[in-house]
Amino acid sequence: EVEATRARCAHDLRELRHLRDTRNDVTGDTGVGAEALVRSLAARAAVLSLDVEVADRISSAAPIPTDVADAVAGACAEALINVAKHSGVRTAELTFAWDGALLDVRVQDDGRGWTGELVADHGVARSILDRTADVGIDALVATAPGAGTTVSLTWRSTTRRCRVGTRASRS
Repeated sequence: EVEATRARCAHDLRELRHLRDTRNDVTGDTGVGAEALVRSLAARAAVLSLDVEVADRISSAAPIPTDVADAVAGACAEALINVAKHSGVRTAELTFAWDGALLDVRVQDDGRGWTGELVADHGVARSILDRTADVGIDALVATAPGAGTTVSLTWRSTTRRCRVGTRASRS
């Protein structure tokens, strides 16, 4: 049992390092690549020992503004933590769609759900809804006792664009 715990800790540490390194590679003035963001979200689920089915529809290479990507990553991490801690299930679905103008991300579980009652500046209200509202992401949490929970995040790029450029290669 001790060896299994050590192995799991080593695995989790590798995943956390991957998240750190991915973030360092994909963020900055040029925004965040959609594929890197999806990989980061999937890695977060793995760290939580969740079995997450990932479906992505990425039809644009346009970067996502860093503040939007950070808010999506933080909100999805919180949603996945809630699955692990509260849903009573170890599985979830993550859908991610980006066409260069519309970003649509969903985290869904078939767990126990909850009443949907929110406490201002606490829990889901703070970790998901406030975080995403600050950067113009529309967030919806749909849940009911016995019906699971779906967190939906939608961002439309109407005027904000990241500049696309090249980065000097690292030696």
